[in-house]
Amino acid sequence: MRIQKEKDFEQLMNEFIEQICRGNQVLFSTNNSNLQFDKKIDLVGFRKEESIYVNIEIKENSTVLFIGNDANELFLLSKEQQYENMNHFKKTLPSFLQYTHYDFDL
Repeated sequence: MRIQKEKDFEQLMNEFIEQICRGNQVLFSTNNSNLQFDKKIDLVGFRKEESIYVNIEIKENSTVLFIGNDANELFLLSKEQQYENMNHFKKTLPSFLQYTHYDFDL
């Protein structure tokens, strides 16, 4: 699925939240090659179950975002210059959201 306009994102947000409530992960990226999906077979008890694993590699000038399991967090992993200073990202958030910044050098 490709989000190209802000309106596209707004329309998908309800679907994102519904998927999170069902226990699914929601990830989106500014570059398709940041996310690679692999299917693997896991042994759970005496049953084999197929799981999907996500490999995240953040390319230059791209960003990966994902919504936390309880839909209370939005995680931003970025190598885009506009997010080097988080003030730009913070300005894009609605005023009622609380903002906490954790800086990880990768």
